[in-house]
Amino acid sequence: MIRRAAASATLFLAIFSTLHMVSDAVGAGLKLPFLASSEAVWEHLKMGVWAALITYSIVAACVRRWRAAAAAAYGIAATFTMFTYYYAVVCVTGLPSRISLAADLAIALAVTWLSGFSASVAAQGVESGVSAGASALLLTCYLLLIWLTIATTYVGVPIPLFSLPPGA
Repeated sequence: MIRRAAASATLFLAIFSTLHMVSDAVGAGLKLPFLASSEAVWEHLKMGVWAALITYSIVAACVRRWRAAAAAAYGIAATFTMFTYYYAVVCVTGLPSRISLAADLAIALAVTWLSGFSASVAAQGVESGVSAGASALLLTCYLLLIWLTIATTYVGVPIPLFSLPPGA
């Protein structure tokens, strides 16, 4: 379980980082649900939603065990923990970018890897078995999260979580 979670976390980090670099390369001009159009919090979580789906699909194909509820658990856990871990660090240390670029990068990489690890553990727990009701709830929440990434890509939401303030 630990080995699979570590491998999954490393793959999640690689996929998330690739999406982030592609987003930086194409800029805000190309609006796609799996790419960030700014440095807003939501744009990073959006990439996490899609990186999680890709990661879980690859890992599940390797172990020949794809379960929709486990994919949903992976995506929800990756997104939630990415947000929670990063802002827990910010609460303790302040914004890492104010410390140094190296600290910001180290914390972002560690948080992203740890989020992938946590998501893998959650997905493996769901693969072990959950009730039909829990599976339905996970799927519903994840489908809503995917829909939200698509909707917010094409329709602006005037809430600071979803966009950067003017001039930022």
